Amino acid sequence: MVMCSAVCCKNRSATDKKSPGFSSMKMFSFPKDIQRKKLWINAIKRANWTPTNNSRVCQAHFEESMFLRKSVEGRWRLVHDAIPTLFQHSKKKNERKLPLNRNKDAEELLKKQRFLFSEHSYTKDPWLSNKEDDSDPDNDVKRPILSDIFIQEAPEIEVITHVPCSNCINLLAANKFLSAKVRNLQAKIAKNKVSIITTNKTRKKIPKKTISSNNKSRKNNNYKSVQ
Repeated sequence: MVMCSAVCCKNRSATDKKSPGFSSMKMFSFPKDIQRKKLWINAIKRANWTPTNNSRVCQAHFEESMFLRKSVEGRWRLVHDAIPTLFQHSKKKNERKLPLNRNKDAEELLKKQRFLFSEHSYTKDPWLSNKEDDSDPDNDVKRPILSDIFIQEAPEIEVITHVPCSNCINLLAANKFLSAKVRNLQAKIAKNKVSIITTNKTRKKIPKKTISSNNKSRKNNNYKSVQ
C-alpha cells in the first residue's frame, strides 16, 4: 500500500482500493537530484525523517501550476522544478493580541489634561463664575466634571501580528537552485565565446594564398572526378 508521506495526510495511491477515510490520489516519488530532494524534505517538515525509495507525495500538496499534462498519454506529470507547498502546517492563523486596558489609558489621559491645566492656571476657567453668580440660586447649575469630559471609552484595538509567508523558505531555496543553474550556463557561454575567438584568431593567421591554393586543388579534384 502506497500512502502519502506528508504529515496528517491519509491519501493513498489511485491503484489501491478505496477505504473509508481515505482518498485515491496520484503519487509522485521524490526527485533524484539532491538539491531538489532537500527542498521536498524541508517542505514536508517531518522531524527526524528521511525518505526511502518507496516514499511518495500525493497530488494534493502541489499547486495547479506545478503540473504538466501530456495529451498523448493523458497522465498528469510534474514540471521539472515542482515543489510541494500545500500542507496543513502552512495554514497559520493570525495571532491576535488582547485589546489595551481602556481604564488605564483613560487615567493616563486625565493626568495629562490635569497637568496642562496646572501649567496654564493663569487662564480663566470657563466653568468658574463670580461669587455673586454663585450665590444666585438660578445659576446653580451642575458643572461638568473634568473626568466626565476627558475620560472616554477607548475603542477596541485589534492588533494582528506579522505572519511570514509559508512558502517563502521554499521559494528562496528554489531561487538559489535556479540561480546556480544560471551561473553554470553563463560560464559555459563564456567558455564557448573564448573558443570562438581563438578559432577566429588562428584563421586570420593562415595566409590567404594557402587557402586559395587549397580551394583550387579541391576544385580540380572535383572536376577530374566528374570527368
